[in-house]
Amino acid sequence: MLDVVDSLYVYIVVSSKSDIFDIQDLKQKTVACGLSGTASNEFVHLLMKSLSWRKNTDLIVNEQVPDATLLHKLLSGDNPQVDAAIIVDTYPSQIVREIIKDESNNWRIISVPNSPSNKWNNNVISYNMLN
Repeated sequence: MLDVVDSLYVYIVVSSKSDIFDIQDLKQKTVACGLSGTASNEFVHLLMKSLSWRKNTDLIVNEQVPDATLLHKLLSGDNPQVDAAIIVDTYPSQIVREIIKDESNNWRIISVPNSPSNKWNNNVISYNMLN
């Protein structure tokens, strides 16, 4: 789905409280990704194209500077501002580790077909799993 350097992984991070369990569940949801020109932004556009989704109709896109503290705030709490964060990074991802460092909330990585991140298979993950 995404042709990137072999050492990059696609992470779709959601709270364990989320009703998102696979790519199709992102429809009508708000996702945070990097600014135009970043790998995560390119992934979002490839995802929408492959599913025939329209930006800000079928998938609400919230472009952000890939800052872990900001993404954590956007994903956390009783009323999160985004439903998922899409990150393209190396393994282990420092950005993902910073997002999920708060052990009071559990997190899931959503599997992406043909991506190395499939190894999580939607399991709840913790900070220690990324060390």
